[in-house]
Amino acid sequence: MKRVFDLDTLLANIALFIVIGLFALVPITFSVFDPIKDSLIDFKYTDMLYSKFNKSENPDTNIVLVNIGHLSRIEIAEQINVINSFHPKVVAIDAYFSERKDNYSDSILADALSKTQNLVTAGYFDHNNKESDIPLYKESHSFFGDHTSGHANFFGKSSSISVVRKYSPTILHHDQEVNSFTSEIIRKSYPDKYTKNAEQDSRNINYTSRLSDFVHFDAVDIFSKSDQLSIIKDKIVILGYLGDPMDSKTDVEDKHFTPMNSKMAGRSLPDMFGVVIHANILKMVLEDNYLKKSPVWINWFLAFILSYFHLIVFIYSYLKPHVWYSLIVKVIQLISSVFLMFMSLYLYYYFNLNINIAPSLIAIVLSVEVIYFYDGLMIFLRRRYNFKTRFSGFSK
Repeated sequence: MKRVFDLDTLLANIALFIVIGLFALVPITFSVFDPIKDSLIDFKYTDMLYSKFNKSENPDTNIVLVNIGHLSRIEIAEQINVINSFHPKVVAIDAYFSERKDNYSDSILADALSKTQNLVTAGYFDHNNKESDIPLYKESHSFFGDHTSGHANFFGKSSSISVVRKYSPTILHHDQEVNSFTSEIIRKSYPDKYTKNAEQDSRNINYTSRLSDFVHFDAVDIFSKSDQLSIIKDKIVILGYLGDPMDSKTDVEDKHFTPMNSKMAGRSLPDMFGVVIHANILKMVLEDNYLKKSPVWINWFLAFILSYFHLIVFIYSYLKPHVWYSLIVKVIQLISSVFLMFMSLYLYYYFNLNINIAPSLIAIVLSVEVIYFYDGLMIFLRRRYNFKTRFSGFSK
């Protein structure tokens, strides 16, 4: 290894990435692996940080969650009236009332909503629109008033079975911008945070908390624990479904898969209610605790540099025949792969920096195999065109 910058190493590295590119262009389908693919479809190795470690050090006191369970509209109205008496900063309802039921209960609910200052209600995009490819945006019935609403959709290959990793602060719908449920909450409560958040088409959600990490009240607590409700003052209060009974592990209504699921692969039950996901989004925005993703070119540039330095070692060992050659390179590959994964997890956990190390791992794994290809290619070029390199007169 007398020279760090070497023609053979550079050419072998270029050949390596040509091979990677060719592999990427070849469509490979093995239906026999479909069950494995389906069980791991949403798995990311960074999920182990969420499922095994809790990033929340202290309970969040800026956001208060209230369970509406299966309360009637009259009971929800009573909840709202009690909460309003403690003067929250914003009241947000993660539910929508699409149809009228009866005039009495609807009137009581409409009256409670009309008396609520800084109210945000939930709407949603219905993607089952048979008449058009454009989803319908649905809100509560007009009888309940013209209140600020935001879409409460989560996005994935299927919001019911996929892991919820992203949300869209704003969606363009029929040439009009529809803010998300959380964006509208932020706009009303912390306007200075709103602009920065709304500029993005989509954001990765930085999950830091479970339901137990937020101040939360069950449906009956609002009526029976009034002495504890003073904490609501000047706080963001979100009403929504949190289980019946609250936080039931087997209750899957309005529940989603998230990276915080204790089972990282082959998940059986969703783990987080939609209200708690909204709370995590709010906490992330209010604390400016966003996930940062490295650009694609950075990922591939890092892969090119790392594979280059690995090839220096591998080529040197290859040209110096050694009985332990295969073992040495495999050990180096293993150590490098483990170290890369450790460093990426470290950066993700402590600095919220998400670096895609897949290109680097692929390059390191394939680099040894490419040396054999490169050796044969150089022998061919020497014989055909008298092209000479360190490999030209060498063959294993």
